[in-house]
Amino acid sequence: MSDTGKPYDFRSRSLTRSQPLKGGRGRGKFGLNESMSTYETEMEIEVGSNTIARNSSLDKFEGIEVHAEEKQRHTGDSITSKGLEYDNCRSQTPTDLEISDHDNYAKNRNLPGTSDSVVSTEKRSYTDLEEMCAELRRELVNTKKELAESRVRHEAKDVELGRKDEAFNQMHEEINEIRTNFQTRRLAYHDNRYTKLTPDTYKAWEAVEKESGLQLVYNTGGVQFTRKDEMSHVIDAYAKAMAENNISFERLTGSQLRAKFPQFEIDDTYDTIYQPIAGLVDAALANSVHIQLARANGATVLEHCPVQKIEKLPNGRVLVHTPKGIFHCLIVIFINHVLGSIGVHIPVYVTEEQVTYFATPNVKDFTKAKYPIWIYHSPKYDFYGMPMHGNSGSKIGIDAGGPVVSVDTRNYEPDKTREQACIKHLERTIPRSLGPIMYTKTCLYTMTPDRHFVVDDCSKNGWDNVIVCCGAGHAFKFASLLGKILSEMAIDGKTKYDISQFNIDREAITNPDWTPTLYMGTGGKVPTKQSSASKL
Repeated sequence: MSDTGKPYDFRSRSLTRSQPLKGGRGRGKFGLNESMSTYETEMEIEVGSNTIARNSSLDKFEGIEVHAEEKQRHTGDSITSKGLEYDNCRSQTPTDLEISDHDNYAKNRNLPGTSDSVVSTEKRSYTDLEEMCAELRRELVNTKKELAESRVRHEAKDVELGRKDEAFNQMHEEINEIRTNFQTRRLAYHDNRYTKLTPDTYKAWEAVEKESGLQLVYNTGGVQFTRKDEMSHVIDAYAKAMAENNISFERLTGSQLRAKFPQFEIDDTYDTIYQPIAGLVDAALANSVHIQLARANGATVLEHCPVQKIEKLPNGRVLVHTPKGIFHCLIVIFINHVLGSIGVHIPVYVTEEQVTYFATPNVKDFTKAKYPIWIYHSPKYDFYGMPMHGNSGSKIGIDAGGPVVSVDTRNYEPDKTREQACIKHLERTIPRSLGPIMYTKTCLYTMTPDRHFVVDDCSKNGWDNVIVCCGAGHAFKFASLLGKILSEMAIDGKTKYDISQFNIDREAITNPDWTPTLYMGTGGKVPTKQSSASKL
């Protein structure tokens, strides 16, 4: 590279040697070209941005004439636009090197030349060689400057990647923290497509507990309640879905619920339903147990290894590209982000949610043995709470009540408005659970527009060996069963469980004008057109 930053034009000069270079170490060419290799079987000459290979049958290279005697003597030399190594230049005498110049080059460089021939065999004086070495030194300085600038750019990129990695780790720590006390509500759902799966979900968790020897699920009982003048139709929907699937429950007045659980200080203006078989699952422990059992059964788990893209090979296998290598797979299972590389798109919304823990002084009354999980339905918010687990605080949150965000725009600071809404709700209904705020933590929900699962293959798009699973912000309670379903789909090509309503081609997924409803059928918020810009 010259002082101007442009490559030399070797059409205007020819290099020949009267004898082999002494001490040719081939340290490398200055600039970004590949390293010079002395005494190989071929010679390369770079002309501008083109590279031309030389063999013994060629006497000329597109405007560069090569002495035949030199070609025979040095068929192994490699010459490029940086083919003169600085150390070699310093070690040679004028008789070791001949330099031929075209008139243009001679005129530009104020060197001797000829207009009769492209090649001149006049020997340069030592002064000319010193000029060339000085030019190479300048190029070396420029190259070092470029490398330094490149290093600064890469260091800045490393800092940015480190920041993102730290945010990634922080996000997962928060998710594990918030999920430590995640409700299973195993048998309580307002929608039959989930309620009919919940008994098998219970069995799947029992299988994991048996294999690991660890307790993951805690039965506390579950309560749904609301004001009669607001959302009683939701309580009706829960009762109907459970009755259709032979799930035990009790429909109670507010005072009857208070007699069973004195923590709920409500009267008969409330409508309630109680389910004895419901509880919470320790999600942080369950996640690690799932991974460890998978390894025990031969799986390899690669952490911090996002899939970048996938492609289909002629043999039908799938090529999976990741930062840690390329993998050949028979079947692949994805959540969403790389599906665009195969022409599949699942619209999802990400919302920032939060939960708050209160250091209640009435500790004994809010343990798993005495206090059930619960959900309160209102026109604006769905509140949920659960007993102490993993810490000594009673917990409350709002289901899908947060703003639509992205990973880059999310804010880790708690929303004081929602925090106060939780406090006011507890003051009206479960006041003894209150105490000083221990902390409020944020997390992210990822939801489809209709907030229903997607569990399907991509055969309709020509990718029958690609399986998609999206949990829509409420799948963790089904995690063990979903793993079983996905493994059956991957191994057998089908599953015995009814997932027909979780299809990838339903209108909520395929219709871009579908109005998103990011709640569990009772209340919550719908993103505005403006917030829809955060749709992934």
